[in-house]
Amino acid sequence: MGNDGGSIAKREDLVKHPKKIEKVNLNDLDENRWFKCTLLQDDLVDPIVVDDYGNLFNKANVIQALLDGTLSSNATLSHIRTLKSVYTVHFAENPARKNKDFNKNTHLSTSPWYCPVSTVEIKGHQQRFIALKPCGHVFAEKALKEVKEDKQCLLCTKEYKPSDIILLNPSNEELIEIKLRLKEEKNSKSSKKSKKSIDKSKDKESVVAPALTSTTSTTSTSTSTSTSTSTSVSTSSLPTKSQSSKKRQSTEDNQLNETSSFTKKTIEQAKELTNKKMKSDTFST
Repeated sequence: MGNDGGSIAKREDLVKHPKKIEKVNLNDLDENRWFKCTLLQDDLVDPIVVDDYGNLFNKANVIQALLDGTLSSNATLSHIRTLKSVYTVHFAENPARKNKDFNKNTHLSTSPWYCPVSTVEIKGHQQRFIALKPCGHVFAEKALKEVKEDKQCLLCTKEYKPSDIILLNPSNEELIEIKLRLKEEKNSKSSKKSKKSIDKSKDKESVVAPALTSTTSTTSTSTSTSTSTSTSVSTSSLPTKSQSSKKRQSTEDNQLNETSSFTKKTIEQAKELTNKKMKSDTFST
């Protein structure tokens, strides 16, 4: 059973076994996701913020990344463009950490945060936790479903909508669903905005149209009145047939009177001249 060189083959060399799959420690993954900043992997310290995809960050790291412009080059975090893209989160401190019996040995087993309603500790993938955008308080998803309130926060009573609920640290499948839902919401908002702009333009046109008709009617009425007045003035200024005939008669009468007065004067002058001649003849004789 020997090979060249006198070496003996072992069973491990002849029989091939499938490679062992290395199991990932979920506790380590959960600790990184829940207690480390997604951006720089440092410990989460207040103020803490969350994006629409449920990733947790230190607010100071996000501000520095926005100033440096490194988020735009990151494919997984390029959706964070301003501070409005993230929301402040308030975790409730676990009272077990404040007990006298707490020591370093129990540090890894107890979480620094918990749900204030169900008292479930935030340890990772065993429970689903959600955050509310308006106030930032964090609860276990089961607790929020069991307590049926009128869409108000269980701590501060602030109202919220279903779209204001953020699932923290979702799985890959859940993340795909969240991205699709956010795209649909954006499309619906854009369509509503376009409809509003169209309605506003229609309203403006409806307001402008009667104004134009009123101006045209006023101009038409003014032009009609001006034309009527001009026609009335022109017609009043134009003489009728009877008036023209009367004027002609009056002018003829005036001319006759003038001629008669002239003839009378000439006759009187001739009489005076004849009388003077007669008197001169008598004196001469």
